Amino acid sequence: VTIIVSYSGTATAGTDYSGNTTSHVISAGSTYTDWALTGITDTTTEGNETIVINVTSVTNATESGSQRETLTLTDVKPTISLSCSPSSASESGGKITCTLSLSASTTKTVTIRTSYSGTATAGTDYSGNTTTHTISAGDTSTSWKLTGKSDSKTEGNETIVINVTSVTNATESGRQRETLTLTDGAANSTITVSSP
Repeated sequence: VTIIVSYSGTATAGTDYSGNTTSHVISAGSTYTDWALTGITDTTTEGNETIVINVTSVTNATESGSQRETLTLTDVKPTISLSCSPSSASESGGKITCTLSLSASTTKTVTIRTSYSGTATAGTDYSGNTTTHTISAGDTSTSWKLTGKSDSKTEGNETIVINVTSVTNATESGRQRETLTLTDGAANSTITVSSP
């Protein structure tokens, strides 16, 4: 028995999956034949897609009604990671650049929320503590800067801890956290002593 099948749906044969054989034979004396469809990894996030298989013709047997299978090819979301450089900067105007990076581009906008903690106080000891970040569709990263703010207090070095708290249209790669050091500008002050 020879069976011819066709493939349709939102997934693209050869790009999103392989194994899309169209001609299948059930040998004399047997009652079935099978084959495997295999997903193909790509670098584009497209959301879940469908594979529709239709029996289009049968030789030496008859089709039982209209034989059709609709399958779902699930999309793997890209992962997000956080990095900051340098790992320390002066409270007196020092700058640290932080970057959120995707493992692959996506057709959807990715939104990442971050929180700030540590011994340094956002708005007092440093600025740039943005909490919502977006990576546009087709892009793979976004960056922002933290800038130290001078004050008249000698507090010693302080820490800035950045945590990824939520991700939309991607997944967090493990637990993304950066601990940075804000060095005290006042600690480097000099004292000059002169005799009368």
